[in-house]
This record gives sequence, structure tokens and C-alpha cells, in this order.
Amino acid sequence: MFSVSRCKNLVIIILILLLIIILTGCTTDGISTPPPPDNEETVYLGGSFLQAQKSLLIKQENVMQTACYWEIKGDSIKRRDVFTASENVELSPWIYVKDGIVYYTGTIDDVDTGITYACYWTISGTDVIKHTIWEEAEAWSIVIDDNSIIYVAGQSEDTACFWKIEGDNITKYSLINGSDAIHIALYNDKIFIAGRETTYDTQIACYWVVDNEGIHHFRLGNENEHSTALGAFFKNDKYFVAGDSNGPCYWIINAGTYQLEKKVDLITDTFDNLNAGAIQIFVDDSNVVYIAGYSTNGLHSIPVYWVDDGSTIKKFVLNENLDGEATAIWALEDKIYVSGQYCLDDFETELGCYWIINDNGIQENTFEEKGCRINSIFVCY
Repeated sequence: MFSVSRCKNLVIIILILLLIIILTGCTTDGISTPPPPDNEETVYLGGSFLQAQKSLLIKQENVMQTACYWEIKGDSIKRRDVFTASENVELSPWIYVKDGIVYYTGTIDDVDTGITYACYWTISGTDVIKHTIWEEAEAWSIVIDDNSIIYVAGQSEDTACFWKIEGDNITKYSLINGSDAIHIALYNDKIFIAGRETTYDTQIACYWVVDNEGIHHFRLGNENEHSTALGAFFKNDKYFVAGDSNGPCYWIINAGTYQLEKKVDLITDTFDNLNAGAIQIFVDDSNVVYIAGYSTNGLHSIPVYWVDDGSTIKKFVLNENLDGEATAIWALEDKIYVSGQYCLDDFETELGCYWIINDNGIQENTFEEKGCRINSIFVCY
């Protein structure tokens, strides 16, 4: 028979073992089971929506386009406003995320002063800080290098330009008069900018490269056709530019020599010939190219995206009933994110939306806010 003291010792040993299991997170078989890592992506959608705002100077409410972005993680979606009272956001807000800081750029129209400003915001935690770049200017896109130097592409005094921002020091670099610098990106300490020239008769898709030798300008189109370059992406020493030149297309440029290697037409049917355009582009690790844009069903514009796997080009209609467009795209291993907007029945108010495409099909998500414009996607973990 066990003695009382031996029973007490056995109870103490069992309690100690149970305490060790609880504190170390071990299972009863002795195998450690730490909590799984959080590998779920966070999706940022840069855009704006209509909201009544009160002007501090003239003391009245105006319905203005409010700068904002949406943060999506799993089933959670949060909107973050980055507006200032009496300021109306214009053009196409752009979002970029680096080291946990959200960078948002756009153009604001101050209704009190009548002045248009190119601006960017930095959002970290609860802090939202607005930075004015230039008066009477437009900001289209933003990128940040590893030294925290900020580059913004846009237009100033009817001239395509970009700004280099180092702390409080802002330097403007002018490109071509009467043109727009739309998408800016960095590659091997060089700056690549996609945009368009404007001539008396037409628009011409083009791009600029800035290196130690200066600013280099290249045309993607010619004066005999209307063309524009809107979105761009780097992959494997190639610079992919989406746009339109006699129909939706994208160009492949050698990032080392700056020379055009190939133009890829995205026309897949007669509807693309009627009215279609490519707006944004993404390239995955398998060199599959994804392009967001719009086509038509013969009655109105519809949001679509194209996939080019190197052998075939396929067009996918996101919703044939929507009069709208897809404006941004980002592809992961198991899903594709596409954002855009469409017109409501009155054909005056826009509604923002985004789609998730995976093995289960196309899931459409619509924002409640009216007058939404979603112009950019950024995904990080």
C-alpha cells in the first residue's frame, strides 16, 4: 500500500507537470505547439468617396471627394480618412506601404483659397500627417526607396515632373511641357516614370528614365495614333507598362538598356476593338502578366482583366452588368485582387468595389460609401 506521504508527493508531481504543460504550451504527448504565424495578407485600397464637409472659412457644407483608403484583412475591412476640412481630393490617389507606414498621395483643391496642391500623407498608427509638396500642381503616384527618400510623379505648370523629397528638402525635376508623369517606380537606383505627352492633335504614350547621366525620354507611341501609358511594374529586369495604343496593350522594356523589346496587344474580341483600355499591370513570379482595365458589351463599359501566361491571352469579365472599369490588380499564389468602380443607375454617382478571384470563382464586394473611386492596390504581410 502507498503511504500518505508518497501520495502527497505523487499529487505534487502531477500538479507540477500540469503547470509545465500550461506554461510551455505543450500537448499531452510532449510536442510543442506554438501559435501558427500570421501569414494572412493585408490589402490596402487607395481611393476617395463623397462626403459632406464644412468649410471653415465660408461656414457652409460642401459635398467633396474625401481622401481615404480601405484596409482589408480576412473578413475585416476598415476605412481610414486622410482628408482635411474644406479640401477636395482630385485625380487618382495612390497608396504605397513601406515598413508599416502608409504613404498616400493625391491632388487636393482647397475650396477656401481656390489653390490646387500636390500632396502626400503619412499614416502610422493613429498619426495622420499631411505634407504639401507644391502649389498649383498635381500628384499621381508615390514610391519610397530604402533610404526613406520619397519620389512623387505628377504635373506642375502644365509640365510633367517628379519631386524628390528628403526630409524637408523638396526638389522638382521638370520633364516635358504639356504632359503628365503618371506612374513612378524605382529600379537599381534609377527612376522610371510612365506617362503621356500631349501634342496639338493627340496624346503619345511615353516613359522617362532618370540615372546618373540625366533624364532620358522615350516614346511608346507616335503622332499618328492616340496612346497613353498608365500603370507599370518591374519583374526580372523588365519594365512592364500598361496602357492603350489603338486598343488595350502593354509594353515590355529592358530595364538595363531602356529599350523597348515588345508591344503586346490585348485585343481578344471585337468588343475590345470598340472601346477598351488597360490601366494597371502586375507580373507574378512565373512571369504571368495580369492587366486590369475595361472593355464593352456593346452597350456600356464593363470592368475586365486580362491574363497573359506567355502562350495565350485571356480576358475575364468581372461583371457584365456594371458600367465601370477595373483600375488596379494584384496577384497572389492562391487569389487575385482587382479593384475599380462603376456608375449607379443615375450614371452620375460612382460606387467603389473590389473583386477576389480564386478557385471558387469571382467574389464581388461593394463599398457602402457613394462616389467612390478606387485607384490603387498594395498588398503586404
